[in-house]
Amino acid sequence: MIALWMFAGCGTFTWLDQPFERSPDDWPQLGGGAGRSFAVKESADDTMSAGNSGDEEWDFSLDGAAGTAAPLMLGDMLLLPSVSATVEAVRLSDGEKTGEFSCEWFIEATPAVLDDRLFVATVGSESPLLCFSLRDGSLQWSRVFEPVQAALCVHGGSVYAAGIRGHVVRFDPGDSVEVWKSEVTGSVRAAPAAADTLLVVGTETGDIIALSAETGATVWRVPTFSAIQAGPVIADGLVVAANRSGVVTAVDLHDGSVAWEHETGSPVYYAPAHRDGRLLIPLASGNLLLLRVADGTPLHSISIGELPGASPLLGSRHAWQLARKGALYRVDVKTGDVTRMQKLPERSETQPIMTSRGILLIDEEGDSYMVDIQ
Repeated sequence: MIALWMFAGCGTFTWLDQPFERSPDDWPQLGGGAGRSFAVKESADDTMSAGNSGDEEWDFSLDGAAGTAAPLMLGDMLLLPSVSATVEAVRLSDGEKTGEFSCEWFIEATPAVLDDRLFVATVGSESPLLCFSLRDGSLQWSRVFEPVQAALCVHGGSVYAAGIRGHVVRFDPGDSVEVWKSEVTGSVRAAPAAADTLLVVGTETGDIIALSAETGATVWRVPTFSAIQAGPVIADGLVVAANRSGVVTAVDLHDGSVAWEHETGSPVYYAPAHRDGRLLIPLASGNLLLLRVADGTPLHSISIGELPGASPLLGSRHAWQLARKGALYRVDVKTGDVTRMQKLPERSETQPIMTSRGILLIDEEGDSYMVDIQ
C-alpha cells in the first residue's frame, strides 16, 4: 500500500492509500464515456434488474456538501467530489475512505480520468484545472483556466474543458499544454460529448456546436433557440440535445444536418440516456419519455410523478431514475411498471452510478449510500 501526503495550497493536502487498478466496469467520466450514454454495464444490468431490496450496503459522509459533480469509479476505488474543494477516494467494497485530493476551489463539474490520472476543474477567482496521479496521489500540475461547471471530457488521449465564459480548451494531459482554445456562442454548462474526430457542446444561447477535436475549428452549428442544459449525447451517429423549452433535436454527427425534432411539452434539465437504439429522456413534468434514436418516434411515456434530479441509468430492460427529492425509482421500460427503491434523507441532484455492489446515491448534505438492489 502507498501513502503520500502533499501540501497543495494554504492549509490543504492530498493523500492516497489505495492501489490503483482498472476493471471493465469502470465509470471514468460522466455518463460512463465520451458519448454520455449513461448505459448500465451488461454485468451490472444482469444482476441488478430483478432486485428489489433497497438495503444499504454501507454509508459514507463527505467532508462537504454534494452538488452536481458526479462520482467516478475505477476498480475498487470510488472518487467522490464535493463542492468544498475536495475529491475523496472511497473503497467500493466497504465504504472506507482511502484518500483525498485537495483542489483549492469549489467543484461543480464532474471530474474525469485518463489512464492513471484524475483531472478536476474548479470554480473560483483563479479556477485552476488540476491533474493528480492515481498511483500515489501527487499533484502533477495545475493550470489556470476559467470557471467550469460542465463535466470534463476525455477523448482520444486528450482532456477537454468548456467554461462558463464560452471558451473550450483541449489540454495535453501530460504537461497541461494548451493544444487549442476556441470561443463558442455562449456559456457552456452542459457536459460536452465526443466521438470520432468531433467534440460537441451545447450552449446557454441554444446552439449545438461541433468542433474539430484536432484543431478546435467549428465544423457545424445548429441553433435550437433555447438554452441547452440536457446533453448533448452521441448515439448511433446522431448528436441529441434537449433544450429548456422541451425541444429534443437530433443532428447528424458529421454533417450537422437535422435528422429530427421532437417537442416534449416539458423542460428538460438532465441529459438523456441511450442504449440499443433508444433514448430515455427525464422530463421536468415527472415523466420519462422513451424515443427511438433513428427517427424520434415515441415508444413509451412513463410517469414517476416527481421532478428528476439526474439523468437516468439505462439497462437493457430497466432504468433507474433519481428524483430531486431523493427517491430512487426502478422503471421497466417495456411495461412501464415503476417501483420506488430507496429514499435519501435529503434532496439530491448528484448523478448516481451503478456498481457491482449496487447503486451509489449521494444527497445534497454529502451523505453517500451504497444501495443493494439485488
